Amino acid sequence: MSDRTSTEGLELGASESPDGDMAQFLDPGLDFGREDLSPDEATRYLDWCRRVHGEGNLDLVPFAEFFAELDGAGLKRLRRHTAQLALPTAAAVLMWTHTYCVQGFAKGVLYEVIAARELGISRAALVEVLKIAGYFGGPRALNAAGELTLPYLRRWEESETADMMWPAGWTIDPDAFRTGIDHSTAELTSNELELIERWYVRVHGSMPESMHLAAQANPGAFKMNRVRFERLPGVAIPAQLVPLLGLHTAAANGWTSGIRRSFELARFVGVDQSAALTTLHWATVVGGEWLLSDAFEALADVHEPEQGASTKDRALW
Repeated sequence: MSDRTSTEGLELGASESPDGDMAQFLDPGLDFGREDLSPDEATRYLDWCRRVHGEGNLDLVPFAEFFAELDGAGLKRLRRHTAQLALPTAAAVLMWTHTYCVQGFAKGVLYEVIAARELGISRAALVEVLKIAGYFGGPRALNAAGELTLPYLRRWEESETADMMWPAGWTIDPDAFRTGIDHSTAELTSNELELIERWYVRVHGSMPESMHLAAQANPGAFKMNRVRFERLPGVAIPAQLVPLLGLHTAAANGWTSGIRRSFELARFVGVDQSAALTTLHWATVVGGEWLLSDAFEALADVHEPEQGASTKDRALW
């Protein structure tokens, strides 16, 4: 198992990456100075895929053989594209784990879990990410986690992994999303609704009218959905990663409201602006320029609040 867990940025090198650690992990040794894929590069790439995205084979990633045989230049353009993205490597891998799970892509979930294990990410952290995906993706997500990844997790000896290193300021905080409502009952009191409203004002500038309508339509269901949301931060990954998981998945799926809410929540828990915006680029690797445009359009009027002001009173964060 690899112990490459640092998230410190390195100087630009041959990979052209603003984050040398991420580039090192993702780069199988491609030469960006030439467009075509040489036989040696193809061999290195396929070997990398067998190790990082498989258990010694390419069963989970048949796209690798397509790239190697039919679109080597496209592979290089993709890898050169991702080399521009500076994110903590562990966070980047876990984002795709979460997104593939929500999308119901069982093979993708497992090959990202294998990559995460190669990085030294703990089994507990991966389970926590899959549980969060279950909140956003429901049975489809949990089916994707259970189909191929659950048997793999059962064989995993936790002692194989090392502790992860996260960016400064990223901390474990199970209470990061709490409003102060009572999680032990389903009854929504007027005081609890006020606590939720105050949280929305702090995080998003205001509570949408749609949420007021939802609370009126079924107070108990509204509260329990809120309780489920507040319990997303756990004890194995930093609270700052949770909104980035949501942001990545929302961008990859074109969920405008989810992009906005996740972006604002990331800001609330102290995520650096560049990490949040780079997360959008990382997600839209699979969506092309159309989805990239939609993702950033969703944030066109997202603002940072002045002290004591609403989020509509200042320029883009």
